[in-house]
Amino acid sequence: MKSTLIALAMILGLTFFDSRAFADVSGYEPWKSPLSEKQIQLGVMTGLGVVNNTGGFTILGTVAKKLLNQGFAPEINNQVYMEAHGGALTVSRGSAFMFSLHLRWNFTLDDQWIFYGLGGVGGNVTSKGFGEQFQVLPRFAAGALLNLEHSMQLPLWLRGEVSHELIAAGIMLPF
Repeated sequence: MKSTLIALAMILGLTFFDSRAFADVSGYEPWKSPLSEKQIQLGVMTGLGVVNNTGGFTILGTVAKKLLNQGFAPEINNQVYMEAHGGALTVSRGSAFMFSLHLRWNFTLDDQWIFYGLGGVGGNVTSKGFGEQFQVLPRFAAGALLNLEHSMQLPLWLRGEVSHELIAAGIMLPF
C-alpha cells in the first residue's frame, strides 16, 4: 500500500510539473547555494496517517521557525528549524488529533531542492473509537521540498514526508 501511494505521488508530480522544476538553475555548486533569509514557514500537508495500527486520512497544519541559518555542517548549506504539526486523522471507527514538535534539519542541494530529516516528539489524542488515549512517542522522518518559484512563478514549496506514522504531501509558504 505504501509503495503504491509513493509511486502514485511520483507519477502525479512528474505529470503536472514542468521539467525545468527538476533542473539546477542556480549556477551554484551542489550543496553550496546561498542560504535562505526567510525565517518562518507555514504549510498544510495531507495523506495517510497511522494511529494504533489503523490508517486513515489526515490533514495537518505546519509552522516552522528558523533556529540556525547555518547548521551543524559548515562546509554545506544546511539550516535548522523548530517545527510543529497538528491536525485531524479520520477513519470509520473514530478520529484522532495528531501532533508533533521537532527539529527539522534542511540540506539544500540547490535553489530548487531541499532534503531534510527531522526528530522530536509526536503523538495523538484519540476519540472513543480508539479508546480515548493520549500518546506521546519519539518521531523521526525524512522528506523533500521542491521550490515552485522557477517553474510556476509561485512563492510556494511542494513538500513530501515519510515516517512511521505519516506519509504526506503538501505545500509550504516561506515568510
